[in-house]
Amino acid sequence: MALMNLGELHSQEGELVEALECFRRAGAQTPDEFGPPFSIGNTLVRLERYGEAFEPLDEAIRRDPERWEPHWLRSVACTSLGRHDEAVAARQMVVRLMPDSAEARVHLAEAYIDAGHIEKGVDAAAKAVDLEPDLAHAHQTLGHAYVSLDRYEDAVGEYREAARLDPDYAEAYDAMALTYSFLGEGELAVESCQEAIRRRPDFALAKAHLAELYYSLGRRDEAFEIMKSLDADSAQHVWDWIHLHEGEDRAEGGTPVS
Repeated sequence: MALMNLGELHSQEGELVEALECFRRAGAQTPDEFGPPFSIGNTLVRLERYGEAFEPLDEAIRRDPERWEPHWLRSVACTSLGRHDEAVAARQMVVRLMPDSAEARVHLAEAYIDAGHIEKGVDAAAKAVDLEPDLAHAHQTLGHAYVSLDRYEDAVGEYREAARLDPDYAEAYDAMALTYSFLGEGELAVESCQEAIRRRPDFALAKAHLAELYYSLGRRDEAFEIMKSLDADSAQHVWDWIHLHEGEDRAEGGTPVS
């Protein structure tokens, strides 16, 4: 017990390697308890050593199959390694163990979308909305699923509802902006992107999207002004988008940018 407590203290301080050693030593002393393998798996996930996390997490599940936490961590590891169907299976277990949790169904929907099972993603996200209509994250995820099905008007409605429920949800405004751009509503896209940045002034991804929107609308001076405020990686992302955009213009017979 003392080793587990010491490991938790190290973990809280961000000293993950030291915590891992404590949990492993505790596991050697208490080979039948749930805590050590679960804490080992949790720490390995936090260290992004995902491949190593499966063995202790599976052992934790064997020791207590009715605990949802190791299934959740297993899904995180699977998602990070691109093993999306396994992530779906793990999150299905979380939903089975917590059938009244809207968040669990949102995360299952995200796993379905990542795995390419979009209709199932819509169904899971819709059930999350039914369980907890005021959960902004559920509406946001349902919006993402609708975008994957090219149901852009429906997606805008879900993003708008997410933003209504959580006015500081900058990601909802950014997603709305991209969806408006798919609908050819450039000015509405700009307004939504500006709102995302107003809600979160340091939102680099929204700034990059706004630069791209300005450029696509011919407002290039404004695009370049936004790019000056971006970090090097975000600015490069916009330049890559501009070069791709120019290539598409050439392929369609448009006028190349000089």
